[in-house]
Amino acid sequence: MKVLWCFVVISAIWAAIIEGQPTTQGFISIDCGAASGTTYKDSTGILYVSDDSYIDTGENYKIDQKYTSPSNQASTLRSFPNETRNCYTLWNVTKGAKYLVRATFLYGNYDGKQMVQSSTPLQFDLYIDRCEFMVNGKYN
Repeated sequence: MKVLWCFVVISAIWAAIIEGQPTTQGFISIDCGAASGTTYKDSTGILYVSDDSYIDTGENYKIDQKYTSPSNQASTLRSFPNETRNCYTLWNVTKGAKYLVRATFLYGNYDGKQMVQSSTPLQFDLYIDRCEFMVNGKYN
């Protein structure tokens, strides 16, 4: 009976550990500006990949160390200085399906111009599938 009880307890603990792990199936976690071919798991177990296979424009930069955090995804960025529309291409998108898009934007003084302290905020527009989502950095 003790053996059966130990098995039940161990099985319950194992199930709790498995259930507590993040699932990344069906997710794409892109690290913009990471070196070509880079992949890594963050502290939560999420697998990040470089954005180089999703876009072929822009320039990669390292963020000023004053603005970085211990997480890898906040150490680089991709800048688009040409001021034209630059598009990420995602594959296996199903028409009519719902998708969660979570984006983080960080200037990080990558160019040394100290725009963080400027009275003129950085501005950009964000479109998702040709729909205007953000204009001048504000949700539309």
